[in-house]
Amino acid sequence: MKITHSENFLKIALPVLVLWLVTGSIAHSTTYVWSNTAGGNWNVAADWSPNGMPGSGDTADISASGTYTVTVNTAESVGTLTMNGTSGMQTLNISSSGTLTINSASTGNANAVVEVSGGTLTGTGSLTLAGILNWTSGTISSGVSFAGGGFSGGSLYLDGGLLTNNGVLYWTNNATLYDGNGSVFTNLPGATIIVSNAYSGGSWLYGGDFPGSHVFGNGGTITVDATGLVMVYTENFVNAGTLTINSGTLDFSQGTLMDSGPVTVAPTATLELGGADTFTPASSISGLGEPGGEPVDQRRHGDSEWQPGPIERQLDVLRRQHHRYRS
Repeated sequence: MKITHSENFLKIALPVLVLWLVTGSIAHSTTYVWSNTAGGNWNVAADWSPNGMPGSGDTADISASGTYTVTVNTAESVGTLTMNGTSGMQTLNISSSGTLTINSASTGNANAVVEVSGGTLTGTGSLTLAGILNWTSGTISSGVSFAGGGFSGGSLYLDGGLLTNNGVLYWTNNATLYDGNGSVFTNLPGATIIVSNAYSGGSWLYGGDFPGSHVFGNGGTITVDATGLVMVYTENFVNAGTLTINSGTLDFSQGTLMDSGPVTVAPTATLELGGADTFTPASSISGLGEPGGEPVDQRRHGDSEWQPGPIERQLDVLRRQHHRYRS
C-alpha cells in the first residue's frame, strides 16, 4: 500500500501536536528570587528575578543576604516560600491590607523573620521557621512553627491555625489571642512564653470568638510577670510543663485549666481557678500566693476536680497557711 506525503506528515506531526497540547496545558513552576536588598513591596515585579511576581504555583525565594523587609500589602498567593539568607535579617511583613496564601510546605532559617501586623497569613502549606514570629494584629489560619519572637499590642486571631513555639516568646502590651475553628497553640518542651510586666490586665487567651474547638497547650515553661489581671476566658488550657506566676493574677475562673505539671505561685501573685479545672496525680502547686489572701482562689465557681495525688495534700497545706481561704 502506498503511503502519501500527507499520511507521513500526520504520523510525524500528530504526536508532536498532542505533546504540545499536553505540556502546554500544564502550568510550570518558576522560582522568583527577591533581588532588592533595600526592601520593598511584594507586588513590585522589578524587585524579583526574573522580573514578575510569584504566583500560586511558584516559589518565592527571599534569601538574598542583607537586612531588609519585604511587605505584603495586597492579596498574594504562592506555592512555596523559602527564606534561607546566609547573613543579615530578612523580614516578611504582612501588613493590614495584605493577605499571603502559602499552598505548599515552606521554610525559613534562623535569619528569617515573619511579621503579621494586621494582615492575614493563610493557606494549606505549613511554614517552618528557625527564626522568629512577631505578631501585633491580624489573622493566622495556617500552620506556623517558629523559634520565639513577640506577640504584642493588639487582637491576634488564630482562626483554625496551628502555632508551635520552640523558642522564647515575649507576650506583652495586653495582646489577646482569640482562637477557634480547630486552632491549636503548642508551647513545646524546652520553649518559653513570658507574659511580661507590660501586661497590665485583660484577657490573655479568649476562646469562643470563632466556632469550633480550640486548645492552648504548654509542654515547656510559661512565666507570668504581669502587673494586673491575666484572664483565660473560655479557653482549654492544657499544662504539662511548668507554670510560674511571679506577679499579677492568672485567672482561670472563666476558662478551664487541665494540669499535669508543676505550678508555682509567688508571694506577690494569685492563681484563681474555676469549677471545671482538673488536676492529675502529676500536678503540683507550690508557693504561698498572695500574703494574707488566697493562694488558690476558687470562690467564684466552687471546687475544681482534684484527682488523687500530691495536689490534694499541697492544697490542704496552703489552706491551713491562709485562714481566709474559702472553697
